[in-house]
Amino acid sequence: MNAFVYNGISSADMGLFISEKNIYSAPQRDFTVVSVPGRDGDVFLDNGRYKNIDVSYTVSFTDAARRASDLRYWLQARGYGLLTDTYQPEYFRKAIFSSKLDISEVLIGVGKAKINFNCDPYLYLFSGAEETTITQSGTTLRNPEMYTAIPKIRIYGTGDLNLYVNSSSYYITDVDGDITLDCASKNAYKGAALQNDKIQFSDFPVLKRGNNAIGWSGNVTKVLITPNWRTI
Repeated sequence: MNAFVYNGISSADMGLFISEKNIYSAPQRDFTVVSVPGRDGDVFLDNGRYKNIDVSYTVSFTDAARRASDLRYWLQARGYGLLTDTYQPEYFRKAIFSSKLDISEVLIGVGKAKINFNCDPYLYLFSGAEETTITQSGTTLRNPEMYTAIPKIRIYGTGDLNLYVNSSSYYITDVDGDITLDCASKNAYKGAALQNDKIQFSDFPVLKRGNNAIGWSGNVTKVLITPNWRTI
């Protein structure tokens, strides 16, 4: 039987089993539509992002009354949690439970219900959430997905250095042991301390589809990359 895992807990362990999975739509590009006086048609301005999507599971449950409190506590977590299922076990989503109805009451009444999640538009490979250690400048890292990945990069070294990703250079000053580039949030830090004053660039590294050359100059001992491979 099919099941899903949310925030580390399997629906099977909660007595829920999937009878049907639905993705309401593929992620849509976020456009601003502008109507220009005197011009036929509209102008579409691409905002450079995808919108969230809805993912739902139709589930059955034979003992909802006994587990109602546990269900509410599990599903109504705050913020994004990791969601995966037995249909695509190699991928996960960032999701938040978004059903407006009381799942336990519906299950008690009819024995099944639809559980809805509001999800980040991407599917992420579990393998892309693991750190890759690079000890030799010029190493190639291959992106197996069609879409650009937004990595987290930890550089171990001292002093002023350059990180190279493909044809782009990223200059960093006065590194003291290590520095982390969080390319999604566009921040640099060491431990809990921000280090944005040490980075001399505004566009952070990304990993394109296919092969990516990773290199450096300066006193660097190794680079750790969590690539965050993703698709839609």
